[in-house]
Amino acid sequence: VVESGRGDVDGDRFAVARERLLELVAFLQHDPDADLSLLVDVTAVDRGERADDRAPDAEEKRFEVHVHLRSPRLGYRAHIVTTCDDEDPTVPSLTNLYPAAEALEREVYEMFGIYPDGHPQMRPILLYAGFEGHPLRKDYRADKQQPLVALLDDDAPKPVVIDAAPGAAK
Repeated sequence: VVESGRGDVDGDRFAVARERLLELVAFLQHDPDADLSLLVDVTAVDRGERADDRAPDAEEKRFEVHVHLRSPRLGYRAHIVTTCDDEDPTVPSLTNLYPAAEALEREVYEMFGIYPDGHPQMRPILLYAGFEGHPLRKDYRADKQQPLVALLDDDAPKPVVIDAAPGAAK
């Protein structure tokens, strides 16, 4: 399942094909010698479109998805890396194995445009619904203008501001 791996003081690092990601993560989660029951993070890296920016183990793929796991019982850590490209920016969702992946995968989708296939509920978590693009991609322009979104409709009830706690003297 593992394409390459190396040990480190901070934990082992595994490179795996995205089709085998769930298989490796499920094994590490249930193996008593690893006991990686805690999902620490799911994030991504955009290596850009230039070949000289890419990591040697990235196999010419633009995006890397990093999954960080930890065993609270053993203190063991694992860092799993898989890749995907611009034409098919998808990875399998980890939500069936780790419910905490739900919010982390939504963030990866919003920021990088990498879709977690099988995610139960993809809705915005950090950006508003009309936001265009993925701001952590290298090809996202820093001066890009976003459409303005009304904060409150004129017909919507206005929020009530309470100056003091109930029963407090004014």
